[in-house]
Amino acid sequence: MNIALRSKFLALLLNVCLPFVNQNAQAQQEAELYEEVKKDLLCKTIDFCLNENSNPEDSLIRVNCSTIETIAESIPKEYLSTARFLRLFKNKKYESYGKGKLQTRLNKLIQDLTTELSKMRQDRAWKETVKVFAIELQSIKQESLDRLQGKSRFKVDNIPDNKQTPEKETNTNIASSTYTTTNNTYNHSLSQNSMLVYFLILALIGGIAFLYYQIKELQKQITEIQEQLTEKYSRLDNRLDTFTPIREHQALMQKFNFLNEQVSAIIQEILTLKSRNQYKVSPEEIYAQRTEHLEKQRTAPNIRIFYAQLNTQENNFEEQNFKTEPTKEHFYKVEVNPNDLEKAYFSVTDRNEYHHLALQYWENYLLPATEFDYPPHNDTKIVTIERGELVKENQRWRIVKKAKVTFE
Repeated sequence: MNIALRSKFLALLLNVCLPFVNQNAQAQQEAELYEEVKKDLLCKTIDFCLNENSNPEDSLIRVNCSTIETIAESIPKEYLSTARFLRLFKNKKYESYGKGKLQTRLNKLIQDLTTELSKMRQDRAWKETVKVFAIELQSIKQESLDRLQGKSRFKVDNIPDNKQTPEKETNTNIASSTYTTTNNTYNHSLSQNSMLVYFLILALIGGIAFLYYQIKELQKQITEIQEQLTEKYSRLDNRLDTFTPIREHQALMQKFNFLNEQVSAIIQEILTLKSRNQYKVSPEEIYAQRTEHLEKQRTAPNIRIFYAQLNTQENNFEEQNFKTEPTKEHFYKVEVNPNDLEKAYFSVTDRNEYHHLALQYWENYLLPATEFDYPPHNDTKIVTIERGELVKENQRWRIVKKAKVTFE
């Protein structure tokens, strides 16, 4: 009777452990399928970005789709926005949707891909092209799933299923085990007890391992949810700060009143100057003189400071166009030493009210004279990290070393 109970207990342990094994195998298989399909979707998207945004006369850019790393290596260095696009989706897993949600995770990935693509350009033709490309991504997703699931079906079928074990076979094994063990000796009974303890320990270890695995998975999901919430709320905060003065209402009102007083004083000065027969000072020069204290001054008193406009055709600064105060086009600050009139240094003025035009058209105003790691994106200020160098040639200052800047 004790032998029959032990046999039933062993069968019960197997029934308890096998679902855990099947669940872990299915979770691992789902993760592998997601990564493979994501690789195919990213490869197609990067190929779309490179060849749709390239010049028609350039040759077709080939993308190596073996792995995510090879896709990144296939992107040319001058396509900074495409490399940034790949880094944004490289580690996206959407594990917060839970297990068994492979289709939902992939649909969310395709939705985010098309959303970011539509932000690259604002023309209507590009948005229509992105909509057509989204349909193509759905087809690629389904084809990849069909192909990959066909390969993994054999592995899934080989995992034993405790629900398919016939009851007759279990009863036959129990009866056979009972008949055999009745003829064994006392020593064999002891060995059966030791085997029972061994299987019980294995079951406990397996249960502890499964619980540890579940805890780790929950921690990953919680971390993913926290990152998504942080990203959403940060975007919401940026939008609130940009479009509505909710948080800094009182500070904005004080600043508005201060600017209003300055504008009134400037208008009064303009009216006074118009009534006199003397040099008329422009409003831009008056505003520059009033905000001169906002720019950092260097310790050398003998340095002469001018503000120049970049000649984009010849990539130099013309001395005849130098100004003593900055404007929206004369935002490059040139520092000339009277003891060495053949060499000078230049940087970008610290007053960010003159940076708007340069940030909006950075390809024409910043790229020929400065170096930066990433182009500006919703930035409002240019910060000079290292000054550039100039050499004088026929009343023109040629750039021999570009300045290094960053954006805030």
